[in-house]
Amino acid sequence: MTSAHDTHDTQDADAAPAPDRPLSAEFRKLWGAFAVSGIGDGIRITALPLLAAALTGDPRQVALVATFERLPWLLFALVGGAVADRVDRRRLMIGVDALRFALVGGFLALAFSDALTAGTLYAVAFLLGVTDTFYDTASQAMIPSTVAKDSLERANSRLFATSVVNLSFAGPVLGAWLFSWDRHSPFLVDALSFLLSAVLLLRIKPGPGGFRAEPRPDTEPTGWLGQIRAGLAFLLHHPVLRILTLMVALLSLAGSMAISVLVLYATRTLGLSDTGYGWLIAGSAVGSLVGSGVASRLSARFGWGAALTVSVFGAGASFLLAGTVRDPFAVAALLALNGATVVMWNVLTAAKRQELVPDELRGKAAGAYRLAAWGIMPVGSAAGGLLAAHTDLSVPMVTGGAILLLAGVLSLRLGAADRAARAV
Repeated sequence: MTSAHDTHDTQDADAAPAPDRPLSAEFRKLWGAFAVSGIGDGIRITALPLLAAALTGDPRQVALVATFERLPWLLFALVGGAVADRVDRRRLMIGVDALRFALVGGFLALAFSDALTAGTLYAVAFLLGVTDTFYDTASQAMIPSTVAKDSLERANSRLFATSVVNLSFAGPVLGAWLFSWDRHSPFLVDALSFLLSAVLLLRIKPGPGGFRAEPRPDTEPTGWLGQIRAGLAFLLHHPVLRILTLMVALLSLAGSMAISVLVLYATRTLGLSDTGYGWLIAGSAVGSLVGSGVASRLSARFGWGAALTVSVFGAGASFLLAGTVRDPFAVAALLALNGATVVMWNVLTAAKRQELVPDELRGKAAGAYRLAAWGIMPVGSAAGGLLAAHTDLSVPMVTGGAILLLAGVLSLRLGAADRAARAV
C-alpha cells in the first residue's frame, strides 16, 4: 500500500508541472459553448421549480421536477457514452443543442397559451435531462482532442469552475430574477443559450478525422450492448480506473447522504434563517471555485496520487466536523473546505480518465463512470433521510464523513496502481 508521502517521493516525470502555455483556441470555443449552455441550464434548473410552485403549490410536485431532471443519468448514461463514441462528438453536441432549442421553444409555446400542467413540467425536465447525458458526455470525451495531454488538468479546472459559477451563482441569481420579472423569460434565455452554444461549436475547426473516435476493427465489439460492455469492462479491469469507479460511488453515496437534510440541519439545529442557509450553500460554492483553481497546482507540486488522497480525506473530515460542531460560521467554513476538496477530486480524476482511456472508449467509459457517480445518489439521499428521521439531523453528515474517510484509505493505493499501469 502506498502512502501519500510515498506518492510524492516516487512521482514520475508526468507529474512535473505542465508548461503554462495558453489553452488552444479550439478548447476555448468548446469551453465557451459549455459555459453558455451551462448558464442556460442554471437558469432553467432554478426557474422550473419556481414555475411548479406557482402552478401547483404542492411540495411533492415541486420535488418531482428535480427527480425527473436527475433520472435520465440513471437510465441513459451508458447509452449516451456509446453514442459519443460512434459519431462525431462536435456534431452530436450541435444536434443536441438544436433539439434542446426545439424542446424549450415548444415548452414556451405551451406557456404562452396557458396550457402548462405539472405533467408538462415533468416531461420537459426529463427530456432535457436526457439531452444533458449526451451533451455532457460528448463534451468530456472531446476535451483531449482540443488540448495537449499535459494541459488536461488545467482544461478540466476551467470547466468545473464554470460549472460551479453557472449552477451555484449566476444561474440561480439570473433564473430567480428573470422569473420574478416575467415567468416566461428564463426559458427564453435558456433557449437562446442553446443557439449560441451551437454557434460556438460550429466555429471549432475539426481535424482531418473530425471529432469522431477512430474505430479499431480488430478489437471493437459489435452492437450497442457489446460496446457498452466494453466501456464497463475497461473501467473495471484497469487498476487505476477500477479504484476510481469504486471511490466515486462511495463519494456520491456519502455526499448525497450528508446533504440530504442540510436545510433542516441549518435551520433547526444551527438556528439559521432561510437566507442563512443560502449563505451556507454560497460558501460551499466559493470553496469549489478555490478547489478548481488549485487542483492542478497541487497535483504538479505533490503528485497526482497525493493530491487526490488529500482531497478525499479533506472531504471526509470536513463533513464529519460539520456534523459535530454547532457554530454556524465553523460549519460554513467546513462546507467551503468540502466544496474545495470535492472539486479537486473532480478535476484530477476527470483529467486522469481522459489520459488513460483510449479515444474509442472515452464516451462509453465516461457514461459508465457517471452512472456509478449519479446512480447511487438517490440511495444516499434516501438513506440520509431515514437516518435523520430515526436519530438526529446531524447523523447523515457524520455518517457521510465517516464513509469518505474509509474511501480515503482506498486512495492510498492509487499512486502504486498508477505506476503499475504505466509500467505495463
